[in-house]
Amino acid sequence: MRPTEPSSADLRNVIMLAGEVGELFATSIADARKHLVASVPRLIGESTTWWLIAQRGGSAADLSVITSELVGLDESTLRRWQSGYLGAYTYRDHPMWRRIYETPSKRTVRREELVADREWNSSAHVADWTHGLGFDDTLGSIAPLGPDTFVTLAVCRPVRQRRFTARDAKLVDMLQTSLSWMNRAVYEGLTKHPRVVLRGRLGRRHARVLDVLLSGKSEKEAAGALGLSTRTVHKYVEHIYRVFSVSSRAELMALWIDSEWAISDSDCSCRHSRP
Repeated sequence: MRPTEPSSADLRNVIMLAGEVGELFATSIADARKHLVASVPRLIGESTTWWLIAQRGGSAADLSVITSELVGLDESTLRRWQSGYLGAYTYRDHPMWRRIYETPSKRTVRREELVADREWNSSAHVADWTHGLGFDDTLGSIAPLGPDTFVTLAVCRPVRQRRFTARDAKLVDMLQTSLSWMNRAVYEGLTKHPRVVLRGRLGRRHARVLDVLLSGKSEKEAAGALGLSTRTVHKYVEHIYRVFSVSSRAELMALWIDSEWAISDSDCSCRHSRP
């Protein structure tokens, strides 16, 4: 029988990992983040970890990832994940994330606590973006950072590996708590950077339209995705252009790309990095 409570050795390992991350953070935030996500398997066994900070709109379905760190995928899989999952906001359809972000409080939960096996295994999203990337069981740990903003450790097991246990969840929860200072520091740095500041100029409805436009959809497609009329979406787009002092989609995209590079070149190393 697998242990349900962390051992004294487990606790030492959590403290040791948190200390290592702290030492790296003093000289390189990017190195600290990479070391964190690469080292979680030391605590709970074979797994892949995605660390992210995300903002929620009016509902969990409006989630937008601000910055994240993921290592452990091969080059081709990582490219597919970056463009088709992260860049296209596909993570919003994940059956577990849509539920975990509905409650704005710190918690760590295993997939089976939120999504039953039958629903999980019949989900098209899971088939494409969890099983399709070689993963299955999932563990999520979230903690609030600011208004509708959360830090998350999303941990996945490879297909056909054992499920996460209560002990695994407690260890990840302890790690999340131990690194609350780092998450807060990164978040406070992010709030000063161009991409976050730009998006903060918009109300929630306009920000939702902006997110859809940045995913590559047309105004008509945005209307369908958001349940709005094309006339309403067009008015929102005109307002977005005025706020950002641009006159076209191309200028808006250029402004957004420039601000993304400004973030990636900063000390926060907020660009989605490759392993």
